[in-house]
Amino acid sequence: MDGFTDSLKRLPILNSKLTERFLVSLCAGPAGQLTLYRALRPLSSLRKVDRVLVVSDVNIGDSLITKPAIAALAAELPGAEIDYICHHKTVSLIEGDPAIQQTLGWFRGGKDLDEATLSSIRKLLAEHRYDLILNFCPFLRPGRLPTGNAVVIGALPVIIRIMSNHGAGRIASLPAHVVKLTHEVLDRIPSDLIGGRRLDDAPVSIFLDGAHAESARFILDRTGAAANGNIVFVNPDTSNYTTFAGAPFWSELCTRLLASEEVDGLLLGRGFTLRGVEDEILDAIPEALASRVVVCPDGLPLEEFTALSDRCRVFVSGDTGPMHLAAGRKFDPRGQHCYRNRTAVVGIFKATDPRIYGYDSTRANFSATAQDAPS
Repeated sequence: MDGFTDSLKRLPILNSKLTERFLVSLCAGPAGQLTLYRALRPLSSLRKVDRVLVVSDVNIGDSLITKPAIAALAAELPGAEIDYICHHKTVSLIEGDPAIQQTLGWFRGGKDLDEATLSSIRKLLAEHRYDLILNFCPFLRPGRLPTGNAVVIGALPVIIRIMSNHGAGRIASLPAHVVKLTHEVLDRIPSDLIGGRRLDDAPVSIFLDGAHAESARFILDRTGAAANGNIVFVNPDTSNYTTFAGAPFWSELCTRLLASEEVDGLLLGRGFTLRGVEDEILDAIPEALASRVVVCPDGLPLEEFTALSDRCRVFVSGDTGPMHLAAGRKFDPRGQHCYRNRTAVVGIFKATDPRIYGYDSTRANFSATAQDAPS
C-alpha cells in the first residue's frame, strides 16, 4: 500500500491526458484495487461506534459535501457522538446541525496544515477516545497523530474509486461523485452496527440564520426586479484556473441572459480565486445591458452570499465552493424564516469531470441538489 501511495505522490500535477490515463490505469488495476481493499479492511474490526470524528478536506465546498456522510451516520447510529473538523468559514453554516456534537473550524484552505492546526487536532485526539475516524483530508496523515485504538479510514479509498471509475467508457455507468463514493465507504461498516441497513444518501444541509435573508433582500432590490422575479445569479469564480471557462464565455452568457425577456435581473459574483474577473466580464457586456447587472458587494460574508442564492431563480457557477452553498438545503435554526429552496443550479466545468463535484437531477450517477428545482 505504501508503494502505491508513494507512486501517487510522485506524479507531476499536469493537466494532461497522459497523466490522466496513467492514474486511471493505476487505480483500476490490481495494485489500486489491492490498496483499496487494505485501506477499507480495518472497518471489519469495528465493534462499537459510540464516538466518531469526521475530517473534511480543506476547502469550503469539501466541508459542505462531506456533511451527507455525517447525516447518514447519525441516522443509523443515533447514540453516537460525532465531531467534525472543517473549514473555518463554514462553521456558522454547520452549527445547529443536530447530527454534530462539535463543529471545529480549523482548516483555512491551504494544503500545508500549520502547526497550530495540527496541535489542536492532536489535543482533540488525546482528550477523546474515538472509535472511528473518517479522515477525508489527504493532507492530514494519521501516522503523525495519536489516534489511539480508533479505526482510521483515510481519503485514499475515495480517491482510488474516483480515478478507477473515471476511465474511458465508464462515465455513464459508474459513479464518481464524492458524495456517492463517500457512502460506499460507509457501506463497509459492519451491518450489525447499523441495524443491517444501507446508509442512505442524505442532502447537504445548511443552517442559516433568517437575519441574513433580510440583508440579501436589500442587495436584490438593486436589480429592480420584483421580489418574485426571475433573477439569475452568475458566479464565474472557480477553485482553480484550470477549470475556469474563460471571461469571454461568461461575458457572452451574461449578455444572452440579459437580452432574454424571461430574465428580470442579473447578479454577478466577484472573483475570489480569480480576483477582478467580474470587471473583465462586465467590460465585455454591451453598455445598454451592463447597466442592469448588479455586482455583489466586495467582502460579502458567506452567510449573505448563501441567502442571496436562495432568493434567485437560477444559480450558474464555476466549479467552486459557492456552487455547493447554492445546492444545499437551507434551514433557519431558530425557525423564524422559511427559505425558498427552489433555486435551479447549473455548474460550468472545464478541466474537471463534472461527475465528481457537479449536480444533475436528470442523469444516473450524478447527485441532485437539495433544492426543489432541477440541476
